[in-house]
Amino acid sequence: MLLIALVIGLLWKHKNHLLEETQKLAPSHAFVLLLTLWGALLVLGPEFIFLRDLFGYRINTIFKFYYQAWLLWSIVAAYGSVILIRKLRDIPVAIFIGVLLIVLGMALVYPVKGLWKKTNGFSPFEGRTLDGAAYFERTSPDDASAAQWLSQAPFGVIAEATGGSYTSSARMATYSGLPTVLGWDFHEIQWRGNGDQVTPRQNDLATLYCSRDWNTTQEIIQRYNIHYIVVGQLEYNTYQPGESNCTNGLREAKFDQNLVVVARFGQTVIYSTK
Repeated sequence: MLLIALVIGLLWKHKNHLLEETQKLAPSHAFVLLLTLWGALLVLGPEFIFLRDLFGYRINTIFKFYYQAWLLWSIVAAYGSVILIRKLRDIPVAIFIGVLLIVLGMALVYPVKGLWKKTNGFSPFEGRTLDGAAYFERTSPDDASAAQWLSQAPFGVIAEATGGSYTSSARMATYSGLPTVLGWDFHEIQWRGNGDQVTPRQNDLATLYCSRDWNTTQEIIQRYNIHYIVVGQLEYNTYQPGESNCTNGLREAKFDQNLVVVARFGQTVIYSTK
């Protein structure tokens, strides 16, 4: 804080001189200076203001803001390198360029190796495509067909298996565009800082799928205004017998007895409550 106050004080003291010098700058120099300033603000900002989440410290705010700062400063670094090459007097240009190439080579290790790894050696399983759902159609064709059906169905809330981050949970909501009762539970808790709103939904979904009592199931359907209930392999894997919140496992028979099957794709069934 003292350092920032000192810098601001010095800038204010010499503001007239700085304004005169700024007016002499070439437009490109002024633009790069602006990028430098914005990058500095993005880095300094989370030191004082950050979003409080489950972790209780600045991790999420920092990595979101620092990404933008690095983008801005990468432009500044490229521009500055060219200026230095042109202005160098005491150090031979060849030495500077050599050092610069070494640094760039080290920085490119991850992008090159990462790109090779992420693209499976430039031979992706789905082929070269911009379709982000192609893998879903390959790995879970029944679910993919169900999600496609839901994307064209009347609007309504979906009940489906909830689960951890970076899993297939919430796959129907993701690929259909319809809302779901609960998706990735930990991410939802993380964003809110606690599980006050998430834990009841976790328990209600477990009850919805595992309870034998239809009246209890119907209360949950009405509570969240659920229109579609999805039962597929993921639901059976999530709500297995013996789980703490699902002692007897998933009970699909009650859905068959009380609801209408509006779509069936292999092992994936969609029930309508309306």
